[in-house]
Amino acid sequence: MGIQLAYDIAKANFIPEGINRVILCTDGDFNVGITDQNKLVKLIEEKAKSGVFLSLYGFGMGNLNDATLEKLADKGA
Repeated sequence: MGIQLAYDIAKANFIPEGINRVILCTDGDFNVGITDQNKLVKLIEEKAKSGVFLSLYGFGMGNLNDATLEKLADKGA
């Protein structure tokens, strides 16, 4: 839901030859919208191929899901 909206906004404001990036600050607990890790990876890979990249920043204490964040960040180059 939120990540898809962010990508939609990035696409609507795409700048050829520019820096087109979604910046996501999260604890890595994807529990609204797309929650399946494989579907998230596929979405992020597809968007990166279109020229919209992803930066992830992890926030939180105790429930920070570093493994998921790292996996998604690697795909969003």
